[in-house]
Amino acid sequence: MCGTLVLSEADNWYVPGRLTPEMNQLLDTTDSPFGVVVRSLHFQRHTLSSTLLWLPLPAGWEMDAASRRSVAANQSMPAQLLEHRAVLTLPDGTPFSEVVEPTRTRCWRFR
Repeated sequence: MCGTLVLSEADNWYVPGRLTPEMNQLLDTTDSPFGVVVRSLHFQRHTLSSTLLWLPLPAGWEMDAASRRSVAANQSMPAQLLEHRAVLTLPDGTPFSEVVEPTRTRCWRFR
């Protein structure tokens, strides 16, 4: 969150049998964030990948003065800049969820 703006809505694939019945009920019947619901499991998050989805400058731009001048300074940013993939594990190392989390640009401010 950035203020009241949602910056990330993750897709979580999880094994319901590794959660409590109360956790499954909350996930099935509310919009509670997955991480908040499963917090009491004391899970660990293991990043699998972080992918840059947008490159504002073309490859090799720094080597060519003419291309530096022609690069549009006011390119509009896409809705998503990064995508993170992770696995959540229980304290004993048992995986229970895979997360795909795109990061939105709606609240980014550049100075």
